[in-house]
Amino acid sequence: VPFLSPLEGNLYLKMQCQSHSAVQRRGFLTIFDDVSGLGAWRRRWCVLSGNILSFWEYPDQEASKEPLGRINLVNCTSAKIEAAKRETCARPHTLELITMRPQQEDDRDTLVTQCRNTLCFTKNWLSADTKEEKDLWMDCLNQVLLDLRTWGASLAKLTPS
Repeated sequence: VPFLSPLEGNLYLKMQCQSHSAVQRRGFLTIFDDVSGLGAWRRRWCVLSGNILSFWEYPDQEASKEPLGRINLVNCTSAKIEAAKRETCARPHTLELITMRPQQEDDRDTLVTQCRNTLCFTKNWLSADTKEEKDLWMDCLNQVLLDLRTWGASLAKLTPS
């Protein structure tokens, strides 16, 4: 405000922020699932929108049904989503991302989930049909992680210590 301006006093501002990633991708991925202690691969129609990866059995269900499952990338603990190591998962073109959530009463260790203290860590294996598709999914998922982490760093700078 310029010197001797008629505007003086205090200005109070209340802000609310939330992150948003513009990354979008749709396509089939084959997802590893723990079924009664045995592993099963299931082909699913996947939609990455913002920071949520949702999946259905078929593309036409996207508009009419709730997804069979969702992975919120906010909960991803992987520094970077990469191809799964061959000694861990022999299926070609597979990505691995690890998510974390609070432990629930009925949680127990499984093929893909390990519970430690009050947290459960889940390995999510997503397999693409080709190397090119795997690379595209990996790029999109990593861009979402970068957006989320950049937003978190920016938000930390705005928060008084």
